[in-house]
Amino acid sequence: MHDDLLFLAIVLVGWHCLLRLGELVDPNATRLRDYIGHLLVKFHDHPHVSLFLSMHKADRFFEGSNVIFEKRASCIDPMHFFKIYLSSRDQFFPHLPELWLRRNGRVPIRSWFINRIRIVFPFNEIAAHSLGAGGATALALAGTPLQQIQNIGRWSSDAFLIYLRNKSASYSRFSRRALSFRCPTE
Repeated sequence: MHDDLLFLAIVLVGWHCLLRLGELVDPNATRLRDYIGHLLVKFHDHPHVSLFLSMHKADRFFEGSNVIFEKRASCIDPMHFFKIYLSSRDQFFPHLPELWLRRNGRVPIRSWFINRIRIVFPFNEIAAHSLGAGGATALALAGTPLQQIQNIGRWSSDAFLIYLRNKSASYSRFSRRALSFRCPTE
């Protein structure tokens, strides 16, 4: 159950914040990146959460960035599932600094995430870049200005436009699956 919550929280936060998979999980081989620390998560009065990334691919000056996601009026609200995951994480690992932790106490690695995504989407239509690319495509299809998408995704060039090309068909298939999801009644 905990690992399922972790996976769902990573997917929703990655999608809504246009994060790269490498900003959310460790690479398979060696620990090459800084983790997002639990203490670098802030809940704000206006219902949103900010996470501080101490470094990322486009951070040329090593200043870090705050990424923000908001409460959504949807049954797949990222803030709701993030809080549930965080409660589970704090129950099992109250003294460990990493935000993303599997039930075994380890930081999730890329292959763990990819294996789980293959279970949910077995036809290879969703891949490692799908979180940021899918979130960017969703914003573009919703009419969000390209400059704003570029800023949210922290892209330093217009290379992010590659993610928006020919994604509407895949996004439509993903959207149909997401829209067919029935939220549990409380």
